[in-house]
Amino acid sequence: MHAPAVSVVIPTRNRSALLEEAVRSVLAQTLPPHELIVVDDSSDPEHLHAIRTIADSSDCIHVHRLPSHRGVSAARNLGLDKATGDLILFLDDDDLLHPRMLEASVHSLELNPAADVVTCLARGFINHELSADSLQLAV
Repeated sequence: MHAPAVSVVIPTRNRSALLEEAVRSVLAQTLPPHELIVVDDSSDPEHLHAIRTIADSSDCIHVHRLPSHRGVSAARNLGLDKATGDLILFLDDDDLLHPRMLEASVHSLELNPAADVVTCLARGFINHELSADSLQLAV
C-alpha cells in the first residue's frame, strides 16, 4: 500500500523571507509532499521576484496569485480548489514543519481510519532577526 498524496497549501502576502523558511521545512519532509501550493494574496511587487525564485526551487511548487488582496481565508480556499492530493495540510507562511510531520500525520490516519483530521502540538519561538512575529514549529 502506498502513502496517500499530500497537498500542502501555504497562503502568503508580503512575507517572502518567512515563506522561504516555511517552504524549506515542507521540502525537507521524510514523506515528500505530492505538491506544495503557494497562494499569493496579491503581495506588493517587491515580493513577487522572491516568490517566483522560491517556486523555481522545486517542481512540486505551484504558485497561484489572487488579483487583489482578499485575505487568508480566500487564499486558503483557492489553494484548496487547486489541490490534487488525497490529503490537505494548511500551513501558514510563518510556520515551520517538523521534518516528520507529514509522515507522522499520514501514519496516524492509517492507524485511525475513522479520523477525518490530524492535529499536533506546536512550539512557539521568536526570531528577532526577521521580525517580532512569532513563528510556530509543529512537533
